[in-house]
Amino acid sequence: MTLPGRLLTSCVRGILRIICKIDASELSNVPMNGPLLIIVNHINFLEVPILSTKLLPREFYGLTKQETWKNPLLRILANNWGGIPIDRSNPAITSLRNAEKVLKNNKILFIAPEGTRSNDGKLRKGNSGIASLAMRTNSTILPLAHYGGERFWQNIKRFRRTRIIFKVGNPVKINYAGAITRQIKRDITDQLMFELAHLLPSGNRGVYSESRKFEKDYLIKH
Repeated sequence: MTLPGRLLTSCVRGILRIICKIDASELSNVPMNGPLLIIVNHINFLEVPILSTKLLPREFYGLTKQETWKNPLLRILANNWGGIPIDRSNPAITSLRNAEKVLKNNKILFIAPEGTRSNDGKLRKGNSGIASLAMRTNSTILPLAHYGGERFWQNIKRFRRTRIIFKVGNPVKINYAGAITRQIKRDITDQLMFELAHLLPSGNRGVYSESRKFEKDYLIKH
């Protein structure tokens, strides 16, 4: 990490202590090395700085909206926190290849399958690209969920700290070797999203609140 990156990371860490009360004890269950694909729910802007400061000194990367690099300070953080720029409206093949390269080089890659912030903390439908990436790289997948951040704005208006809790699930691998159809990718993605949902309180599970039967279970737990 560069000197500007270390200084900004220290500043971010200090600010987070003031505005949040973070239960990150389960993050110790995240391995130090990859190849590992971590799927995480996306509530608002808080999870990226929290995870980036709490998981050091692990080397990790994450798909990050390309607009981040337009801000000089955010650019420094994105470059030091393993940001991989991506155009969310039109994901370039280069971004996806860089993501694959991270996993093939035994690193840790973060992806938020929802693709956008929920703001209310309720889980949204996952994008099926996560299944394609996991199968192409034969990566172990680790569900990592958090909740509490959805109350940040109402808490900050009352000068209250926001309690945010992180939960780490069981690592899984995809067990499928046949032709990859759109429906299979959809089923695998939904099964992965249910793994995330099970780590959340019932009120935060959103579209994955009700259990669903699949013709085949494509996930193997480690």
